[in-house]
Amino acid sequence: MEAMGPLLAFGDAAQEAAFVARFHRGQLARDATTTLRNGVALTLLVSPVLARSAATAALSLAEVAMLACLTWCASRSPALYLRYRSLLVGGIFVMHTYVPWIALISCSLPIPLKRTALAQDVVVGPPPATADFIVPPGAVPLWADDFAGSELDRKVWAVQTGLPDGAKDAGQMQEYTASSRNVRVEGGKLLLTARNDNGYTSGQVRSQAGYWPGMPLPGGGTTRSVHVEARMTAPPGGAGLWAAFWMQPVEEKYGGWPASGEIDIVGCIDNMVDATSGLHFGAQYPGNTIDDVRVQQPGQIPYSDSPHTFELVWERDAITISVDGVPSRRFESRQLNPTGWFTAAAGTSPQAPFDQPFRIVLNLAIGGTWPGPPDASTPFPATLAVDYVHVWAVPDS
Repeated sequence: MEAMGPLLAFGDAAQEAAFVARFHRGQLARDATTTLRNGVALTLLVSPVLARSAATAALSLAEVAMLACLTWCASRSPALYLRYRSLLVGGIFVMHTYVPWIALISCSLPIPLKRTALAQDVVVGPPPATADFIVPPGAVPLWADDFAGSELDRKVWAVQTGLPDGAKDAGQMQEYTASSRNVRVEGGKLLLTARNDNGYTSGQVRSQAGYWPGMPLPGGGTTRSVHVEARMTAPPGGAGLWAAFWMQPVEEKYGGWPASGEIDIVGCIDNMVDATSGLHFGAQYPGNTIDDVRVQQPGQIPYSDSPHTFELVWERDAITISVDGVPSRRFESRQLNPTGWFTAAAGTSPQAPFDQPFRIVLNLAIGGTWPGPPDASTPFPATLAVDYVHVWAVPDS
């Protein structure tokens, strides 16, 4: 079986310091700086926070980052601010570092519910992206990439080249390449770009590690549920474009596609109006089963309008997929539901095929039996922009 890949074994001070530094630099620091520079509507909140944090020389890097995170959250949305502030009330253990009471008092000051929109605000739609990685109480962070560097981290990502057999069978027309014209990290984002330059080319990346409920945790114990979240902006709508955030089995233990399963966290095609999520399972193609759901924004606004968050919650007998924090569908195994997921392979558990390690995949395909071929109106080059990928787990009790 493939190694699980980068996991943080908290309790090791050096690893924890590296974790804090990695996930609280980059976009969070840039956003906090921008907020402080432009925070006209937040003067009453920001000034006391800065004064107290400056006076508290003993604050660790993690604590300063928490102050910046809360200030940043407050500048975007009172609800977001209150959500993260609640994690601190009572001195809750956050990122394995206590926030001093002086910081807690500073961050708990009341804020005005009516504010002036700053230049970088997205006034309508989901809150802007953040590079912080704060998991709920009781959860364990496994891995995250906020794409804060200038290159893709090849220790955690593999870049697909060529055209996989499955994509070829689906009628896709692109050749995946490792060229920076198709796959690059820039401006705090992973950019996967489809082009039509003497043939169609595009980008696909997949995680080196596999994840699944029941997987062992670095500090001992096993996972009850795995949470995988990405925030991304679909490319502008156009015939034949197929943006996808999904998971594939590390090994086809139960047979060829999709007897070993496929989890589509989201797929957007053509005009990018539908966010389609679902599972593929059962027998090998063409005897397989597809169970999916489509979610639209009000007014059929395309998912290329702004960044959107897509999340998978994967338990042993249930998989729930959410769009912008709202669950769109809960899928169940045959252990819970006689019409739930299954595999046609013999001698399997009731949770099969979704009881094995799966990799995370991000790609922008061209053509295929689902979206159809591109045409003269397709806006090449087209780019799928990914702000971050976060993975965490809830341990078995």
